[in-house]
Amino acid sequence: MAERTKEEEIEELRNKFISLSNLAEALAARLAQVERRYDQEVLKLREENERLKRENMELKRRLDAIRQILASEESKPPIAAPPPTPQTPTLNLWLEKLPVAGRRILKLLAQHRDKGFTRTQIATLIGLNPTGGHFNNIMSTLAKNKLIIKNGDKYQINPDLLEGG
Repeated sequence: MAERTKEEEIEELRNKFISLSNLAEALAARLAQVERRYDQEVLKLREENERLKRENMELKRRLDAIRQILASEESKPPIAAPPPTPQTPTLNLWLEKLPVAGRRILKLLAQHRDKGFTRTQIATLIGLNPTGGHFNNIMSTLAKNKLIIKNGDKYQINPDLLEGG
């Protein structure tokens, strides 16, 4: 009976060994899966890190450009305020009657009475489209009422408006 017991013990030990071997293989397979996922995650994180580095470099480049612009703006002399609009009864009467765009044009030309401006310059300075119908209608109204005069391709305010009469 003692021999049977030894054989049973040996069989039991063999079964335990096989179970432990199977468990070790399963754990090794699971560990290999975890290592693959770990490697994939590390690769993703490295790629993300590289992308963020590139973004950071671009943002730094933009920031440097903005700093340079600000530094150059600080070194420029301050922009002078436009000269005041002359106050004459005739000009004031027209400024009250005209629509906003017409008032802006007359004020611009009155403030810079010694200069001439092209249609494109006038439109740009008052914020309108130089080929737009609204701008064309206003310029036509100003010319028809002899509030502006054309000299070549430049427009100026009619000097009679600034003489007070």
